[in-house]
Amino acid sequence: MAMNKRMILPTVLAVLVTLTMGARLGVAQDVTVNFAPGVDLSNFRGYEWVKIEGAMNADERLDTQIKRAIESALESHGLTKARPDYANQLSLFLAYQVAVTQPQAWKVYSTGGIAWEGGAANTPMIGVGAIELHMYDPKTKRMVWQGRATNTLAPSSDPNVRQERLNAAMAKLLEGFPPKPKK
Repeated sequence: MAMNKRMILPTVLAVLVTLTMGARLGVAQDVTVNFAPGVDLSNFRGYEWVKIEGAMNADERLDTQIKRAIESALESHGLTKARPDYANQLSLFLAYQVAVTQPQAWKVYSTGGIAWEGGAANTPMIGVGAIELHMYDPKTKRMVWQGRATNTLAPSSDPNVRQERLNAAMAKLLEGFPPKPKK
């Protein structure tokens, strides 16, 4: 049975488009979330960025892209970057960790040499391509929320593709934020 010549070109084009989209989007992103029981995260209105000492730092361009994706997802849930002139705003401390080229040890935020409480690593290492986001309550000095998105930092020379992947991962990671406290 011979294939009609008019069918060959559209079929080849459809296969190429499918392969291109698959390569562009890469492997599916998996997310896991954990949060402190009894903490009502809907009370928080803002956030401030902090750095986790000893965690791998993303280069400046990737740092900007990661923060842009996280801030956009949080804004859709009502959280905004805390203004320095509004000290009474109930804000979370945010920090992230990444593993770009090799696995990284899981760490928590600390100040004054003392690690803040809470949180438990689902795995002691962060796998290549993963981003882990932490949220800390500065009043109690405890981690109150953590989430991990895997297969997110796939190598791409196209910054637009990388931003699309980051946006999709952070939207998925923060989809149920803030979690509803159990009563």
